[in-house]
Amino acid sequence: MKGFMQALATAATLLMITAAADAQPRPRYQERGDDRYHRFGRGTLDRVRADLTHAQRSLHYIAPPDMRRFMEAREGLANFQRSWERGRYNRPELDQAIANLHALVERGHLRPGDRNMLANDLMLLREMHRNIERPNRR
Repeated sequence: MKGFMQALATAATLLMITAAADAQPRPRYQERGDDRYHRFGRGTLDRVRADLTHAQRSLHYIAPPDMRRFMEAREGLANFQRSWERGRYNRPELDQAIANLHALVERGHLRPGDRNMLANDLMLLREMHRNIERPNRR
């Protein structure tokens, strides 16, 4: 019985250590001393995605070209965010996400408030792009 309890305690300790190791931030940025993901990443990307959803839901009818623009904007942003969260900066994906959002703001049939909100998000993405390209700038 004593051996069983000791083995159980050892297994529990190993499980806790493994869980703690998985909870650590991805090392790819940390190894380089690069905190761009934390400074420019998730908050901005999540906000833009939420604003896209809000703008789409506020419309009573969405014509097929506008639906395509919403889908392209959402898809481009998701593609970039997947790479970014894995520790890879994929400039062409971010450029495409910006271009897709720009097309939606310029040519989409949006409510004025939603257009302004997405135009602000477009500025945030462009600022994020500049800040990532020049990481030493604070």
